[in-house]
Amino acid sequence: MRARVISAAILLPAVLVLCYIGGWPYALLVVAATALSANEYVGMFRRRGYTLSVVTVGLLMLLWETSGIWPGQVWFPALVALGILILSLWELI
Repeated sequence: MRARVISAAILLPAVLVLCYIGGWPYALLVVAATALSANEYVGMFRRRGYTLSVVTVGLLMLLWETSGIWPGQVWFPALVALGILILSLWELI
């Protein structure tokens, strides 16, 4: 618990600065957060005995993020979400 508080005290100001700066530093922060969340997502499946590819899940999550580059493409985020859902269901079955 103490390590989490110390980590938060150190990382929170850095994250706030990157959010304020914006641009590429913020984009890299989002990519790093996505990579960590993809790893956690795969870890949840692995704890239950299922196998998911960290690379596949990570790529799908990065595709989801790139959908922000093309905001007029309404179908793109839905397609990526469907891909993540299908991949997850495939592994569960």
